[in-house]
Parts: sequence; C-alpha cells; structure tokens
Amino acid sequence: MQDDIHAWLIQAGFPEDIELAPLGSGLGSTSLWTFRPSPRTAPLVVRVFREGATRVADREYLAMRTAADHGVPVPTVVTRGKVRNRPLLVTTFAEGTPVGHAIRETPDRALELGLRMGEALGRLHTIVAPEGLAAGTAGWIERGGSSLAPIRHLLLTIPDQDRLLHLDYHPLNVLTDGTDITAIIDWENTLEGPPPMDLARTRAILHVAKVSGQLPEEHRGIIDRLVDGLERGHASIAGPDPHPELSEVWATAMTVDDLAGHLGKPGSWVTSEFLERLARRRDALIASVTGEHQG
Repeated sequence: MQDDIHAWLIQAGFPEDIELAPLGSGLGSTSLWTFRPSPRTAPLVVRVFREGATRVADREYLAMRTAADHGVPVPTVVTRGKVRNRPLLVTTFAEGTPVGHAIRETPDRALELGLRMGEALGRLHTIVAPEGLAAGTAGWIERGGSSLAPIRHLLLTIPDQDRLLHLDYHPLNVLTDGTDITAIIDWENTLEGPPPMDLARTRAILHVAKVSGQLPEEHRGIIDRLVDGLERGHASIAGPDPHPELSEVWATAMTVDDLAGHLGKPGSWVTSEFLERLARRRDALIASVTGEHQG
C-alpha cells in the first residue's frame, strides 16, 4: 500500500523523492502516513480510509472544511483522492500535544484543559452542519443501534439536530499547546445532530477509559477533573443539557455499538465480557428513561 500511496502523491504533483513514514493509529479504520514535500517545508499527513469508504471520507472532508471556515482549529485539507478504492485525504500536520498526554505530564492542569476542551466543543456546536453531512433522517440516532427503538420518539424531540458534531471528541483527538486548543483531529465519526449528544459521547468514552482497566488507578481522578472542566466549558458556550438522561443513554448505546466493531480485532483491548457489561448498563439506562417518561 505504501508504494501505491507514494505513486499517487507523485501523480498529484508532489516531488518524486518524498519519503512516507507511518504514523500510529488507534481503534479507527484509517491508516496514517506523513511526509515532507521538501526538507524546508512542514510535514503533511496522508489519511487513508478503508476500502469503499467514500461516504465516510466525504463527511470528514466536509466537516473539517466547515469547521475551518468558522474558525475552529482543524488540519487543512491540501488535496484528496483515491488509491485502490481507498479514499485518502492529504492534510497539514496538526501542531500540539494530545490533551491526554499533557494531563499525564501535568495532572494539576486537568480541570483547566477540560475547560478549554469544553469551550472548543461548544463553539463547534454553534455551527450548522453542511449539506451532505446528514446520514438520513435523524441519522445520529441510528449510531446507537436498534436497542434505542423504545426511546426513539423521545430522541426525536431534542432541539438543534442540525449542528456539526465530532462524535469522537476525546483527549487524544484534541491537541493543545499547554494553554489553548490548537487542533481537533480524526473526524471519521462526524455527523449532524444535537450538541448534548456529542458532549455525552465524550463522557461515555472517558467512562470506558476509567472502568475498562486501560488507565492506572491514579489517573481516574484526573479524568474526573477533566470531565468537570469539559462540562463547565461546554455549558458556558452551548448552555445546559435539557435532557441529560437521554444524552447518557444514547451515548452509551453508541459506544457499545462502536466497541462491538473492534471485538476480536488484532491489538484491540475490547473483550466480550466488557462489552456485555456495558450493554447491561445501556439496557438499564433505557429501562430507566422509559419508566420515567411513562410515569
């Protein structure tokens, strides 16, 4: 694949002597490469999507372009194309350190960086999503899977369903210079929907990090302070969540469905036991919401 990417870049007008180097990736379905067009220029990133994922790549491109137009710090798309039926985006290299790394080095800054993360997410949620980002009618609900059928009618009543969402907004996808947020990366999950769902999705991701054994015990308090700041920062821009119980159940359901796709993959920490535990939590939340609204 590396040779094919290299050949495509040359056809796109980059110098023949560029050298591609792989970048690390998480549980996502894309692969990342970096190169310098010349020794004196800044590096660029090649984001290669899975085969046939044209719709996903188009959504990511639309979201980043729209976010950038509204002053949200994101990588700039330099060019895009396709290699062996795998879409790719060439972007600028985002400057900064992942917030997750920064708070491990300076835990006392977790609340402050959480505030900055929340404010940046709130500003994102003032943006109306571009045409072409919707995945059908209320497509964001479908991200939670069929388990949400009993409360779908309630989810449809949540306001501002036309806003730009990231849906994978966590401390490794948000970069900082130690003071401000310098970039928001990895827009593969982006969709239009109501802002509280994006915030709840972040809380759900961080909850999983706490209870799955991925983090040392001493880091769990750091996560709590980060979440506190995140919620306060977001509320200062976007206002309070009018339906926190619906946000929590939807975000938990989306996280169950998302993690199910990584079960059994090489290098994945996701186990069937953990997934079942999270699914039981989802089902309990659904039952609670259903009972509350019937009562």
